[in-house]
Amino acid sequence: MRRLVVLLGLCGCNQVFGLSDTTPIDSLEVVTTCPAIGQNPTYAPILNEALMADCYGYILDSAGEAFAFCQDDTGGSSYFASGPPAGALTMLAGFTAPAGSYFTAGLFAQDAGEVLATVTDISGENTVRIYHPQSAGSWSYAADLALLQYSSFSAPTSAPGRHIASIDANGVLHEIAEQSPDVWSDLGTAIQPADLGVAVFMGPPSLSPDGLRLVVQAATTPTGAPLTYYSDRPALGAPFRALSPLTGVPVLDDTSNGNYSIAPDCSRIYFSSNKAVFFAQQD
Repeated sequence: MRRLVVLLGLCGCNQVFGLSDTTPIDSLEVVTTCPAIGQNPTYAPILNEALMADCYGYILDSAGEAFAFCQDDTGGSSYFASGPPAGALTMLAGFTAPAGSYFTAGLFAQDAGEVLATVTDISGENTVRIYHPQSAGSWSYAADLALLQYSSFSAPTSAPGRHIASIDANGVLHEIAEQSPDVWSDLGTAIQPADLGVAVFMGPPSLSPDGLRLVVQAATTPTGAPLTYYSDRPALGAPFRALSPLTGVPVLDDTSNGNYSIAPDCSRIYFSSNKAVFFAQQD
């Protein structure tokens, strides 16, 4: 495992641009509980490398297996993969895009029980497809999810009662929920940035596995520099409290793949940048 101390005060920025080589460390002190609702977690200003590969949406399931959407070394073909923590990931079977389309993004549910795969056709039209695991290393297509066609969105939360947060083309935050297997509905929430104390959302939202915690990049002025923000709520369906800056978690330089992955115990937040996967460790 390698780490990088982020000297944000010295460089005058908080973005993950041009990460330099990191130095080995033997162990990390792990915090194993999320803070109480209404309190922010804080993360050490040290970026720890989890995987040196061009992968996004990296998660660890309850068994400790890693899952991600990856590209090969040339940036050409994309694939869904799994493997040991901090180890090489191998391609999963069963992900076949429709004729004339190709995979452009993918997000595993926090419990690795389903995948949201974005396919793009030759005209540039996007479709979000749901896949489910069938056997070890094999997945199959289940249904399309039209509610997410024109938005950026989070990975699904853990089952049962999966939720997804999405931001539409007008910059409004919505929440959808799975009412029965592969049947999703909009909960009718239309959260304006001002409702959470900011001027604009910048980048896709990310939910914790239990759906009670939200991480999203935002700015307090329409043209301001983004920061990484955090919010929480006491129960699913309850409103999120106002956003507040999340200490120690950098702004990502690639918001098209800018999802954060929050560990169930909040001990780590995973993210991707510069063809590698990193995590911030809770203080």
